Amino acid sequence: LQVITNKEFTKAFAKALWRPAMIPIPEFALNFAFSEERAKMMTAGQKVIPKRTLAYGFEYKYPDIESACREVVQ
Repeated sequence: LQVITNKEFTKAFAKALWRPAMIPIPEFALNFAFSEERAKMMTAGQKVIPKRTLAYGFEYKYPDIESACREVVQ
């Protein structure tokens, strides 16, 4: 299980697309567009781990962001 930030997601998705991730969105722009609380979720992540779900033996089909992004791109 991987907890990632928006920056890490953007890099992984750009890599899967074979494209550079050069233009980051400034945090103040996200604050303006989505409110400070929602912008924080996008930039810092929520760091939520589904303990009960994992305890029941659930396994993710794509356990890391790289494999998930590769699948989406295909």
